[in-house]
Amino acid sequence: MKNFYLTYLLLLLMFLLSSCAMLERKPDEELAAVLSSYHVPQETYDKMIYGKNIGYDDIMNLERSKVPSTITTKYLNDYNTECMNEHMKSEQEDMKSDQEWARTKKKFDHDAKRDLKKFRKRKKF
Repeated sequence: MKNFYLTYLLLLLMFLLSSCAMLERKPDEELAAVLSSYHVPQETYDKMIYGKNIGYDDIMNLERSKVPSTITTKYLNDYNTECMNEHMKSEQEDMKSDQEWARTKKKFDHDAKRDLKKFRKRKKF
């Protein structure tokens, strides 16, 4: 009975591993042909044909290779939206923290002025 469970567990593990391998994105042949014709650097080429997020350096590589901006923009819209959304969220969080800091600073300045006035009044007597 113990061997049965062990065999079952091994079969299940093999099935899970093989299904994960099937989920990997296949290369985009059309995009690969376009990028090859513009002699895009290999690192950027590999990221793009497998649909991975590209960064600033990759965009600069595309620009240096004279890839039309329409291709770059379409790729960014199709594949980098999740990355862009995360970036926008972090920008919004930064703005919120900046606004909170400004409010705190304003309150501190107001309190400091009030305390300074109280101190001057006490010193006059």
